[in-house]
Amino acid sequence: MSSAKRPVLELRSLDKATHPPARVIENPWWNEIDSAIEKCHKNDGFVYLRVLLPKNKYVQKLSLNSLSGVFRLIAITNDEDPKRHLLEWWDPDIFECNEKIKFDEDEWDSRTISKDWPAVHKIFLELYENGDLGRDTLKDMRSQWDPKPK
Repeated sequence: MSSAKRPVLELRSLDKATHPPARVIENPWWNEIDSAIEKCHKNDGFVYLRVLLPKNKYVQKLSLNSLSGVFRLIAITNDEDPKRHLLEWWDPDIFECNEKIKFDEDEWDSRTISKDWPAVHKIFLELYENGDLGRDTLKDMRSQWDPKPK
């Protein structure tokens, strides 16, 4: 892909092995994003990838938070429906809500907390390459007003 057609992105990341402030990179290369995800996985922390340009894409930002080898993945969107501005990734391999799991300070449906790190890399790579997420990826992201049935 030529650099003229690449989306303009901003990467923010911080993990427990690094002192604040968060690392901020405008126009990161994929290896910088991939490295931030790996550090987040190994050391707990966060990775945010925001689309600066073009502004008309559906997904504005991906937010990854990791604790003890598990993660939550959130997409902030430009959806016209305010109820779809924040979408949570629901692990497609977990079909039933076995319990509420405490993640950081809050309890969440167990299907919104995952160990599927290859999926994280795939989703971030899609945003990196396209500046947006396609229907195949978005089908596993849901609004809090539209959770999967228990």
